Amino acid sequence: MRSTRQFLERRGFLEVLSPVFEPFTDTGVGDAGLFEIDYYGKTYKLMSALTIHKPLLVTQLGNVFSFTPCSRKEPIDHRSTKRHLSQFYQIEVELEGNCEKAMSLLERLTRHIINRISLSCREELQLLERKLTSPALPFRRITYHEALEAQDLGTDANPAGGITWTVEEKLSRHMPAPFFITRFPTSLSHERGILYKSDGDCLLDFDLIMPEGHGEVSSGSERETEYERIAGKIRPDQMDSCRAYLDLLRSGLKKTSGFGIGVERLTKYLCGLSDISEASFFPKIPGVA
Repeated sequence: MRSTRQFLERRGFLEVLSPVFEPFTDTGVGDAGLFEIDYYGKTYKLMSALTIHKPLLVTQLGNVFSFTPCSRKEPIDHRSTKRHLSQFYQIEVELEGNCEKAMSLLERLTRHIINRISLSCREELQLLERKLTSPALPFRRITYHEALEAQDLGTDANPAGGITWTVEEKLSRHMPAPFFITRFPTSLSHERGILYKSDGDCLLDFDLIMPEGHGEVSSGSERETEYERIAGKIRPDQMDSCRAYLDLLRSGLKKTSGFGIGVERLTKYLCGLSDISEASFFPKIPGVA
């Protein structure tokens, strides 16, 4: 967290505080659900990510970042991956500019964190028998379809349903350094996030994958700014809860891109841990009360 603040504040980013619950939160949570609470007789959602709020903040305040508490009702079988928590933190970053600008910032931030941890936490890394290597820039980029075709993945490839953990882990173990998977199909738009902007039949998006089998630690995209396109992605049963949010969008949004980095997932990689629960002080494991 200290390394992140150092890097982003030097580049003029403003740290903001995230809400903990809202009438409407990001729905790009894959096959996970959302936790709900009763707020004075109305149903509110615990924040799953700051994605849909960040473009509003950038439009008013300029480039921003936040350490956002996130809650997702992960399927019970996700506990077997040892990389899912139902409560976690994300480094949420949003900036003016396109998708390439966000990826460039993300890879430089990731390298900065790795380098700072290598220097300032030598004793801890030695105790963990962990040796970190500073990744070269730019990180390699492969498209969604190239990812599915790589390594003869056969029946594990699932173009209609996204990249499975089996595919992601194989790619992660095959690649020697962090890399991006880009241009997911627009058919995954709702699963990825309603603000993920499309370019034909592909999204202007990316996942950052760490090597050694650790898998995805960050997802992001260029954001949709047109009111009608955003409203069209919201399901009828969600309209009442997000009406106030849609009203805010009517005044317009700046062109932004952004991403969220899972703090515990990144910590898992940095420390060479086999289970993400070891990267949390008070882990909330899917299905375990």
